[in-house]
Order: sequence, then structure tokens, then C-alpha cells
Amino acid sequence: MSAKLVALGYTPGHSRNSILCLLQSVQALLSTAVSPTSSLPCQAVVDQSASAAAAGMPTGYLMKEDNTTSIARQSATHTGYTSQLTLLVLLFLNNEMDPFSSSGELVNIHTTFTQSQYSSVLSDYDAASFSPENRLPIQILQYRAQCALGQYDDVIGSISDSDAKSMPDLAAVRVYASYLQHGSDNAVTEAERLAERQGDNLTVQLLCGTVLARAAKPEQAVQLLSKHQGSLDAVALIVQIHLSQNRTDLAIKEARSARSFAQDALLVNLAESGSENYQKAFYVFEELAQGPSSTSATSLIAQAVSELHMGRVEEAEVALNQALTMEPGNSTALANRTVLDCILGKDVGESRRNLEGVDAEHEILEDFRLKREAFGVAMGKYTPKFEP
Repeated sequence: MSAKLVALGYTPGHSRNSILCLLQSVQALLSTAVSPTSSLPCQAVVDQSASAAAAGMPTGYLMKEDNTTSIARQSATHTGYTSQLTLLVLLFLNNEMDPFSSSGELVNIHTTFTQSQYSSVLSDYDAASFSPENRLPIQILQYRAQCALGQYDDVIGSISDSDAKSMPDLAAVRVYASYLQHGSDNAVTEAERLAERQGDNLTVQLLCGTVLARAAKPEQAVQLLSKHQGSLDAVALIVQIHLSQNRTDLAIKEARSARSFAQDALLVNLAESGSENYQKAFYVFEELAQGPSSTSATSLIAQAVSELHMGRVEEAEVALNQALTMEPGNSTALANRTVLDCILGKDVGESRRNLEGVDAEHEILEDFRLKREAFGVAMGKYTPKFEP
């Protein structure tokens, strides 16, 4: 496969325009290899790719099941080099759009990152040991792991102004780390600027899309993320945004669409676990949480939340305690501990104080404050009367 693609002018890391040029070259070859009365199996791919590019849509979506089935059926009517070349292009589109696809050398570090094992992402993988074209994706993934561990200053300090200006990936990382550290409007403005100028860059899509979503601009975030070309990370973020909007229908639709090009991927399983099927979600998170090589505080928290939804409060408490033993300062675990104490009828004072000590601006604490104020307003409308 690789030899034929290189012969047609492909090298790893080419842009969407390069891919379209490749497809047009294939079309030219097919026009000489197929009889005049036969259909051109790759013509539909070329035309749809060009239309999608003109509309600003990801050409990677051409790998959806209906198109693949149709083109494969047409290809079956031909023999020899024509049929092989058509299948070659289909496989190329499916596997090369996402640098973290299951067929690449980045799959292990990406899986480790997806499992929230951020320390392992930093300690177990050396960018120098990967092929040159994959060293930047490795570096970006490790920067994201540092951000997940709260090492914002280290990330920002390691990216110079000149590097940020010359490389949109690194500029996106700096914006992402700055926003997570301070939540500033300047970071949001810079994320919008990068999204407008470098919207076809996958790192810009993922990190600036995250910034926009956190800054209460979900529509802009989804618009940016929808430019992806077969990226499961982008799919997972879009699903998360829809869930935050209480649009479970759109979240399920997005997750199912990813099944057409990533049947058994971990990220797809995680994305689908956000639906109303809590038992299925529990199975996914339990497998991660209990596996020696995949357990993390994040997976334990997710398992606990799934069990809470199914009314299994005792099991949820065990999982949350394990998460807090692993990471005592995990704000998500502390927030869910507060929820669990409330469900169990316990005094939530201690758990709330623990959360305030870690993240005084956590959304659940803000929700408490707003509800307390609303109750005070409502109470002020009434004058108590006591019967003699």
C-alpha cells in the first residue's frame, strides 16, 4: 500500500488539498484502466471530496458506511489494478485522516491518554523514539497531559513566541494552557482568531474547540470541531458538548456516526457511554477502572457516576473512595462525593469544604450559591404568620 501511495505523490502529513490531488491522479489512472461502458468507481469519491472541500466539510466523512458499501460494490465489477487501486484509496482515506488511528504508531500513547493516565503519557514515551512526522503529535499529546495535571506554567514556558507564531499547533497549546490556568477573555479571543485562520488544523480544532466550549460558546466550538477529518478526539468532544446542552439525541447521533469508521475504538465506546444506557456505560468504565494497566481516578469516578444513576449508592461510594485515595485533590471526585453525601442524607459540610479548598469556583459550588440566593429571594416574598 505505502509503495503505491508514494508513487502517486503521497507522503505522511499531507494536507486535504494534497489528498484531493492524489484522488485526481487516481481518477486519471482509472480513466485509462476502465472500459468506456463501465462506471468509474473512484469518480464519486473525487467529486464528493471536491464538493465537501468547497463546502468546508471534512472529506474524511466520505468513509461513512453507505458510501463505502456503494463504492466497494462498484469496484467488485472490475478486476486487476483498477479494483486494487480503488480499495487502496478507500483504505488510505480511512486510516490517514487521524494521526491517532488504530493502524499508526501513536495508538498506544493515545490510548494511555484516553484512559487518563497522564503521568504515564509523560514518563513512558519519548518523542525521539517515534518517526519524525509523528514527533509533533506526540509533543502535543504530552502538553495536553501536562495541562491535565495542572502544569500550565511549564507548558506555557516551554513554547516560545516565535514557535507559537510559526506553528499553529503550538499556538493552540499556549491558548489552551492559558485559558485553563486563568480563564481569561484574551485566551478566548485568541482561540477565536486561531479558529478563523487555522481552522483546518486538528490541534486547533481540538484545543481551541475546548476553550470555546468552556467559555460558553458551544455553537462556535461544534462548528470548529465539525471540520475534522475522521478524528475520534473531535467526535468525543462534540458528543460532550451536546451532552452539556442536554441534547442527548445529537450526542447519540454523533457517536453512532463514528462507528462507520471506528468500530471498536475506545473513544467511541466512551462517547456512546454518555447516553441514557447507564448499564452499558457502567460496563465500559468498570473495565477501565478495574484493569491494572488502565485504572485511573477518572475511570473510577465515571464508574461511580454510572452506578449512582442505577441507584447503586454503596458501590458508587466504594468507587469514589478509591478515586479519592488515588487523587485526594481531584475536584471532580470531591464534587461527586458531595452529591453522594446528599443522596445518602449525610451532612455535606465537610465534603463541600474539601471541594472549596481545591476549587472554590467549581460549578457545583456556584450552583449551590445561586440556589441559596434564589431561595432567599423567594423567602423574602412571604411573611410568616403564627396561629395564636
